[in-house]
Amino acid sequence: MNKFQYVIFDLMGVLYKNGHIIKQGLSEFLDQDYLKVKEKYNQYKSGKIEFAEFWQTLKQDKKVEKQFLRSLAIDPSAVEVVENLKKNYQVGSITNLPVSWARFLARLFKFDKIIISAEHDCLKPQSEIYHIFLKKTGVKPARCLFIDDNLINLEVPAKMGMTTVWFSREKQDLDFKPDFTISELKELYKIIK
Repeated sequence: MNKFQYVIFDLMGVLYKNGHIIKQGLSEFLDQDYLKVKEKYNQYKSGKIEFAEFWQTLKQDKKVEKQFLRSLAIDPSAVEVVENLKKNYQVGSITNLPVSWARFLARLFKFDKIIISAEHDCLKPQSEIYHIFLKKTGVKPARCLFIDDNLINLEVPAKMGMTTVWFSREKQDLDFKPDFTISELKELYKIIK
């Protein structure tokens, strides 16, 4: 029997290369001020403003959303790794993206379960989001391998009993030490064997 039942991925910064979807993504794509875009994005991803209002406040046609999402670079080995893992494990995602963005970007991976924070009124690293995943899947924390590019998002799952993997794309200062650190997705194969 496999140690893990579920392999859980963050989307941005893990399966998609850019973990800074606003700073190095949308604000550059729109050529707009980062702080203004971030403020509106935070309202949108938390469900405080709707899809149309988000794009309207940025003075953009909502059609630009699909153009932006298609411009995001996927990690070169992401599809292969997820497909290989699905042969022996269930594969899921916990993401803080807005609902429409998460659904669009996740469709490529055909996750067994995806938890989108905006649908549950909580965000990583709040413990509720991880508890929701466990409740909806019926899996025990010890049977989960959770991968994120932000160390702060790994601390709570580790305390719950999940095995944590930090996808290290950039230096982060936090006292927390995950169970594993990787710099390429294919390194997951060594962890799960």
